[in-house]
Amino acid sequence: MPRTIDTTLDRRRSSNHFHITHFLLPGLRKIAPFQFLLVAVCISINVPAGVFVPSFVIGAAGGRLVGEIMVFLFPEGMRGPGGPPIYPGLYAVVGAAAYTGAVTHTLSVAVIICELTGQLAPILPIAMLMGNAICKFLQPSIYESIIRIKKYPYLPDLPPSRIR
Repeated sequence: MPRTIDTTLDRRRSSNHFHITHFLLPGLRKIAPFQFLLVAVCISINVPAGVFVPSFVIGAAGGRLVGEIMVFLFPEGMRGPGGPPIYPGLYAVVGAAAYTGAVTHTLSVAVIICELTGQLAPILPIAMLMGNAICKFLQPSIYESIIRIKKYPYLPDLPPSRIR
């Protein structure tokens, strides 16, 4: 029998997590557009970490939103009551790493997040590599874009080497 939202909410009401999710989801939905505007402001004023920190916050908010939705859809976890629970905070960390790595096109974000959190979860570099690969295919990094927009001098790309 498919699970309905009412039965899921009834199960969640018994725990404290329902109250957190009930107030957290609208806040996360409201913060996303505001953060995108803040990124534009932070990039335009020459402030240290003007790209990194807002990107980190957007990725963390998006990851937390996905984590909270997963907990809402699967309150007992993906494998049922006996399986591992879903941690929305882990989704936030992975989202922050993947989004920041994709914006900056660097893998050093994984090292920074491992140092900040003390976690060595294998999902972190995998998510970063996926985000990096997709964004490198679609667009240049934010730093390359700023260099081109401000017309700063830079070294051209090297042609691919040929083996003879």
